[in-house]
Amino acid sequence: MNYTPAIVTDNLLFNKNNGLKNYLSVETLTGRTAIKDLEYFSSSFIRYSRNQYFAKKGYQFQDTNLVLFFKNQKWYKENKSFNSFSDKKMIRIIDTLKYIEENYGKVEYRKILYKYNFNGYPLFYIGWDPQVLNERPNDFFTAAFVLLDTTMLWAFDCTTIPPEFLVENSIGYIEMVDVGQLKENQIKIKNIDKGYIGGEGDEMLIHLYGYSDDDEDVILGFNNKGEFVKLLNRSITIDRLSYLNDSTMKFTTSVRTDFFGTGWSTKVYHFNTKTKELIGLPLNKRDLWRYATSNDIITVYKNHQSAINKSHNSIIAKIDSGKNIKLIKHLDKDFCYEVRYDTISGWMNWNDIFKFGFHWPD
Repeated sequence: MNYTPAIVTDNLLFNKNNGLKNYLSVETLTGRTAIKDLEYFSSSFIRYSRNQYFAKKGYQFQDTNLVLFFKNQKWYKENKSFNSFSDKKMIRIIDTLKYIEENYGKVEYRKILYKYNFNGYPLFYIGWDPQVLNERPNDFFTAAFVLLDTTMLWAFDCTTIPPEFLVENSIGYIEMVDVGQLKENQIKIKNIDKGYIGGEGDEMLIHLYGYSDDDEDVILGFNNKGEFVKLLNRSITIDRLSYLNDSTMKFTTSVRTDFFGTGWSTKVYHFNTKTKELIGLPLNKRDLWRYATSNDIITVYKNHQSAINKSHNSIIAKIDSGKNIKLIKHLDKDFCYEVRYDTISGWMNWNDIFKFGFHWPD
């Protein structure tokens, strides 16, 4: 290949001697792709796209990964007589892809983090790190579980397979956000639903804790239609799991409770495996309470609903600032607090929580 390699400048492709103004897009693993967009792909994607030109001519590869990849493409037919291109135009395109691969491909932007044989299907966990491209630096890490057809089990052995190819050929795709620290020990694969949801196959229980969100558990698996979906994702954590009958699972969970900061309480849920309905059962045994000193006038309402709505006709008292008031957070009632002071007993809107300084109960 003695031709002057192409140069990428301002995301446009040109060649000083021969010119490539008519070649602003090329064929890649995922179809026709604009040259200017290739800098957003992994180096492996560009490498395999470049070698695809050779594979379509039947080139015999020596690299183990390329051999495995292309021999599993239906269109590949080996041609022992083909060694290289003589067409100058094709050589310049291949040279250009080589140049972009070595200078612009993002090695760590798309990365396969884990892979599983999930009920006979190849399942890959692929991470996208936006900080590599300086997009939303120090912000959310985005990743996805990508499920492939059973005919693609060979992909496990291809150690340099491009993540973009897996996504393009997926039969199931579930995105996960803010889980950059996800470790394999946070993932449990077992028959969680006892075959009630999608048959006798295993499900995947994932415990998430991102740096900008609260803990939660997600269950992935196949539904009754054979689709790979989130079977349960309702911002809860599962402490205990039991089975009530052939259609109902019982979760005892830890639930976020906002009361003078973030706290956690226990709640029970029933999950109907047929309707996918999650029903929370209120537990009043662990209601929270604190004494607090008011820094402003506190409006007290007749009942919790009027406190939520700030119904003027339901005001029963106003407590002056500087008073030591008992506040009670009922776990089954959001956006309000029960108030007790002297002979006054009523409810307060949750926004008034900011009118207090706090001290802890004995």
